[in-house]
Amino acid sequence: MQAGKEAEIKNGFASFELKLNSQGIKPLLESTIVPVKVMHIQSTSAVEIASVDIPLKDLLKGKLVSTPQSEVRVFDSYQPLDTGGFIRTILYLEDVGEIEN
Repeated sequence: MQAGKEAEIKNGFASFELKLNSQGIKPLLESTIVPVKVMHIQSTSAVEIASVDIPLKDLLKGKLVSTPQSEVRVFDSYQPLDTGGFIRTILYLEDVGEIEN
């Protein structure tokens, strides 16, 4: 990849469902780090080429965006990789409503 250029990482998406009440979300975000590994895959093997730990507390700094369905907190940033360079991360936090038991 050329320096200073962005490239899409195929399958570079993850989603998590957090079943919490409003009092539980802030402590969880403040204490959770998501490890991200950039892998190079060739036919039968995979090699890690870079990694970074993403602190979910960054979501608390994100801006609140209103959509027709809900309100979403969004944090868009470039995180430094351990081997040099950066990876763009976009974190979304959406309240999907109450959970039925």
